Amino acid sequence: NERSVKLTYSAVSHTHRIASHCTRIHSDTHARTMNVSYASYGSDGPSRSTLMDGLDAMCGSEGVEIDDATSQQIMELSRETDTPMTANDSLALEGQDRLNRSDDDHERGGEIEGILIEDLKDSERRNRQHKKKLGGALCLALVVVIVLLSVLLTRDDKSGPSRSAPENVNADELKDSAIATLAPTLSPTASPTTPAPTVAPTAAPTTALQGSLAYKVIAPKLEDPSTLLDPTSPQHEALVLVADEGRQDEFSLVQRFAMMALFASTGGEDWGWSHGWKTFNDDECIWYGVRTCRYQQDLADHAATSLALSDNGLSGGIPSELCLLNKLESISLDSNELSGAVPSCVASLKFLDVVHLQENALSGSLDNLFTYDGIVTTPTYVELRLDNNNFSGTIPEAMEFLSDLRVLTLHGNPELTGSLNSFCNRGMDILTADCDTVECDCCTTCY
Repeated sequence: NERSVKLTYSAVSHTHRIASHCTRIHSDTHARTMNVSYASYGSDGPSRSTLMDGLDAMCGSEGVEIDDATSQQIMELSRETDTPMTANDSLALEGQDRLNRSDDDHERGGEIEGILIEDLKDSERRNRQHKKKLGGALCLALVVVIVLLSVLLTRDDKSGPSRSAPENVNADELKDSAIATLAPTLSPTASPTTPAPTVAPTAAPTTALQGSLAYKVIAPKLEDPSTLLDPTSPQHEALVLVADEGRQDEFSLVQRFAMMALFASTGGEDWGWSHGWKTFNDDECIWYGVRTCRYQQDLADHAATSLALSDNGLSGGIPSELCLLNKLESISLDSNELSGAVPSCVASLKFLDVVHLQENALSGSLDNLFTYDGIVTTPTYVELRLDNNNFSGTIPEAMEFLSDLRVLTLHGNPELTGSLNSFCNRGMDILTADCDTVECDCCTTCY
């Protein structure tokens, strides 16, 4: 505080003046600075006795004798130094104090400025890191949104036609067609003398779908072309997909239509694996289950020759459009939930030698595997696995002419009857049957 500073200043002045007087007393003795503090003087400032003792300690230590005259001078000096600090001394002290505080403030200011600069640098580094992280997160979110939109748009493009009627259908034509269909069943009115007028049937509606190349190429190849115009049929769904592509290659049109008809007819949306089928991929040869595609010189294109969709969740009936894949050599649809009869057109596939249809719920006669359009064919089957289904009737005699057959499994069809003894001298690798209903003296396994 101010009092302490003033007392210290006064003590320093005393020391300086006494040291100077000591030098005057004895020129050979160098004055030594006396360690003066506020505690040495007490609360009322330095006393004469204290100064005298200090002078003795400093000057007397060199062996200087102080006479009466010198003592008198010291007493006068003590009176002089006991006087209060002058105004000039106070102003000088305050000025020095301000300078000292200014220097201290300047040093502290420099330190604070350095700390602030470091803080700003750290803040800038953190901001840059935050911006990088934020930018990365935004980029990732944008990529995810784009992918989701692409998937949704693709799904809408591919699945939309199956849920809606064909475009550009004339409403008046549909109404006229409906009237024409219902007209033959209209009953006469209640009046016995005035019969109801007969509505003449109109021509079949012409649609944009019928004018497409896909329709013109595919319709003549089907047993029932009318299914192509039924918006609820799997054939219509497949045709719309193919027609919308706008392909001009007839072989590719037919092959892709046949495969999509199989997909739509057997609950493709619920298949276990359906890569390529659901998205209607550009190259059907890489769709799931298409084991091989062979280049056909006469077609200058690749034809699917092996189809394997075993244990894949197929349900419903096998569509006859499957037979449009007329280059098939092997087909495996076993271990699914297929039902109904095997299409008779299978007997027309002249390259087909491996047929695996076991462990389904297929029914009907086995004649469909040997007779097409009323004509007995001579297939080149090597393997026929038909066990664990619901086939019924008598084993066809045409089976005796399968000279290349090496595997035949018929067990698990309790309503199947007949004889397999004609295979006893064939050297069959596998021959199985329910031997209580089927005569078989050479079966490798009887059930």
